[in-house]
Amino acid sequence: MSTSIEEIAIIAGETPTPDHLKEILDATPFATNPTDEIKEAMDLMFETWGNERIEKESLLNEFILNYCAKVNYSTVGLRHALASAVKGQLPPYLTRPGFLRAIGLRERSVSTPDVVSRFRNLLVLAAGQYCYIPPTQTFAKIGQVDDMTGTLVMHSVPEATVYRIQLDQALATFIFFAGNSNVARMIQPSGVGAFTANTWRNTAQQYAVRHLSDSELLEIAQAVYIPKLMNADTFANWWKSETAAPVATTSKRRAPGDCRNLAELGKIIQEELNENSEYKISESDVEKLTKFFDERRAPDDKELKLVVEVIAILEIATVRPQLKNMLNNYKHRVMFWPAIDAPKVQLENLEIWGTLTAKQLPHLIKTTERIFSVEYLLHFAPLLPLKALNTLFADMELDFIRSAVFNKPQPSSDILLWVWKNRRTIPADMLDILTIDNIIDAIVMLNLPKAWGPAQRELRKLLIEDIQLIKTVIDNADDVHTIIYAVQRAKGFSQPEQQSLLVKLARHSEDLKNILEGGEGQRMMANSIRETQAETVQPLYTSLKSFNAKRAELDHLLNVLIPQNRQAIETARAHGDFRENSEYDVAKADRRYLTSQRNQMEQDLNNAQPIDFKTVNVGESVVVGCSVDVKLSDGETITYHVVGAFDSNPDLNCVAYRTPIGQALMGRKAKSAVELPGKGKATIQAVRALDPNILKLLSE
Repeated sequence: MSTSIEEIAIIAGETPTPDHLKEILDATPFATNPTDEIKEAMDLMFETWGNERIEKESLLNEFILNYCAKVNYSTVGLRHALASAVKGQLPPYLTRPGFLRAIGLRERSVSTPDVVSRFRNLLVLAAGQYCYIPPTQTFAKIGQVDDMTGTLVMHSVPEATVYRIQLDQALATFIFFAGNSNVARMIQPSGVGAFTANTWRNTAQQYAVRHLSDSELLEIAQAVYIPKLMNADTFANWWKSETAAPVATTSKRRAPGDCRNLAELGKIIQEELNENSEYKISESDVEKLTKFFDERRAPDDKELKLVVEVIAILEIATVRPQLKNMLNNYKHRVMFWPAIDAPKVQLENLEIWGTLTAKQLPHLIKTTERIFSVEYLLHFAPLLPLKALNTLFADMELDFIRSAVFNKPQPSSDILLWVWKNRRTIPADMLDILTIDNIIDAIVMLNLPKAWGPAQRELRKLLIEDIQLIKTVIDNADDVHTIIYAVQRAKGFSQPEQQSLLVKLARHSEDLKNILEGGEGQRMMANSIRETQAETVQPLYTSLKSFNAKRAELDHLLNVLIPQNRQAIETARAHGDFRENSEYDVAKADRRYLTSQRNQMEQDLNNAQPIDFKTVNVGESVVVGCSVDVKLSDGETITYHVVGAFDSNPDLNCVAYRTPIGQALMGRKAKSAVELPGKGKATIQAVRALDPNILKLLSE
């Protein structure tokens, strides 16, 4: 047995499957007292998975919790794995230090089964919940959970005396029940005949947070009935009785289809699942629930969490066609499921994906795939927070992940961080996305909702501190000049931060170091500062038509040319031997050119100010959006049309105001003498409104 468990652990370390993990859990002969060899094999399996993977994959963290609940030993590897499993399943509102201390994770005196027991008690802890206190053989009700002091405010039952108790003590010793009226009747029955012994046992087991042993059930029942309702002999006879009499105080549970609101629906189905984990909603209830959801309005912000919780429960209690039909109309009203053809998705609408627990996320993902498709998930994956990406990509095929990673021309910090954190398990070519341009653009993105902030901050920190990421960024740079250009336009960085980042990058690149030490880097930075200042004072004016054309050109570059070039590089790489690979050299050269074009176009568009030339008021002086009659020294008369930065057309004598000729004319009045580049001395004859034909051309 020992050898086979070791072998399974080795296999599961590389490819964990539900069957392998179940086989380990089912090996009860070794569970309470495993050999040293098995402990080493399990530690190796945990180490192979890694803490990050354990935290993000529900299959792994659930297995570790179940495993730790059965064994009674402690190793460094096991404790680290348990800490990651707890972190993966802990909801955000329970991550405060007071709660974590109460679990006993860092206390070696607290056994691993006790840590798991405390943790599971903590997950259900809530005001209004009933519990049994074994040391005093009494019952109490939670009044308040105070995480600041690490205490619970308790109300004794039935006297309702108020007192405080340490949270860790409560989690370690109390037996908790799901708070509802049935539990209240169970611990305070109306009379001897309210419950048969069997019904009482079933009720107690049903609503207990964990499974109760026979001795625990007996102890709790004695605390309820002796001596208030029965003496010891009467209780003993009652406890042994198997008579199935009706329970006077237990009302019939409502069917899911008869629910009046979402909260009640979730409660009804959860109670059914507690009794039978294989429970499925009936077809008649599906029909009623379809109508129920059809008639519901769009949920507001306060309802969103409840909607997700109910959806997670429905995903368990329905089969695929049922759930799709049930939510078919309602799905369009839920903001975290945007239309796939939506022109722009507000990130605030997707923020719920970053606030769910590790248990809820898989159910929401499965539900989304059921009622939409895998393609729908992949379409919006690049917009999701890192926490959702970790769960979404955990069980997804590599080709799907690749398409999601490269789905948007500008990857988010969350996508980039996921790629970096998973660099050891994904193909090396996916690391090509970690370019200085992509990282800088991601970390200077402004006004992101809260759920996207952690990844952005972590990526920024890694760019400055992580040597391996710095080396990867340098390796992915087409030319060290592109690194300087990218840092220049990092508007979220101050000038000292830009210079500091360049210095740190230069420590790992001789070429970049030589440029900076030679003064070229300083000149480039100085020029960038001057250009930025100049552009701030005077933006690039252009016609709306040309602005849209330039933006379409950039879109084509980002969505067509750059992806084509990326594919060309991947194809060339497959040919091997880069030293004699001309296709690879050409593709890399193309990438340098495309990167340069992208930088320039983005800079131009960021500074551009589109204007409608119909609204330009032309006075005595030459302005953008006017026509100028000029007489050259040889007597020839030329009409120039001074237009926007992107509007030049030499064939029609349309000159951009920032060209040499445009600059020579700007601000001059009629009768002024000017020096035109390439034309010599000239005199301005007239300044007038823009020629109607040119105006029409720029307005189309």
